[in-house]
Amino acid sequence: MIKSFYMSVFKKHWLFLLIVSTVLILLQYTPYLYHRFQTRPGRVYLGAERYTPDYYVYLFYTNQGAMGRISVLDYYTNAAHDGSLVHIEYLIAGKIGSLFGLSLPATFYLFRTLTLILYVLVSFWFIGLFFKNTLFHKLTFLLSWFWGGIFGYFDFYQPPDLINRLTFEPHKFIGMGLFLIILTLLNNNFSCLEQNFVQLTQFFVAKFRRGKRNKEFPKGSRAIWLTKMWQEPI
Repeated sequence: MIKSFYMSVFKKHWLFLLIVSTVLILLQYTPYLYHRFQTRPGRVYLGAERYTPDYYVYLFYTNQGAMGRISVLDYYTNAAHDGSLVHIEYLIAGKIGSLFGLSLPATFYLFRTLTLILYVLVSFWFIGLFFKNTLFHKLTFLLSWFWGGIFGYFDFYQPPDLINRLTFEPHKFIGMGLFLIILTLLNNNFSCLEQNFVQLTQFFVAKFRRGKRNKEFPKGSRAIWLTKMWQEPI
């Protein structure tokens, strides 16, 4: 799987993916730039684009990482509780951002851009598993991003419009990428199981037909009979 990912993404189509990723990143920042330049004098734009309460919660997690914490605490309650690993990806992003002196919004947006690029690469590789023709591969990939999304019209998790999909929270890009990888692994394993099941079924069908044709019934227990059948060539 790693070899096919490398060959599909980096070896053959890197220029195509570089162009598409650049276009998607520019489109991803259009809401931010629009709000930024529409901010009136004397006011400060804090970077919220959509799902404003959620955005500040993610900054809250990122800030804890920048403060050096290794687990997430809920400072909005005075009840005693232990730290958790909920959304630890933001905690890690905050630690890395603090090393470079980045602000919390800058860390969030760079993290989102990075996860977008990773998801673009994974989705391109995943779609390539269904197409041997390069033209159909690229066309389907472009339609999945600029038309209806790779998950179709699953509105909550991947809205039909492009800007909403591009301004997803980073953990959703991570989740969708992992979903495609796990789906591929499960498909490979199920394919092996299906092949083994078909071969086993063909074996017993052939044995049954042979015994019926010769009008012979095995002597002894069924277990001994099945053992002998397994050892005999078809």
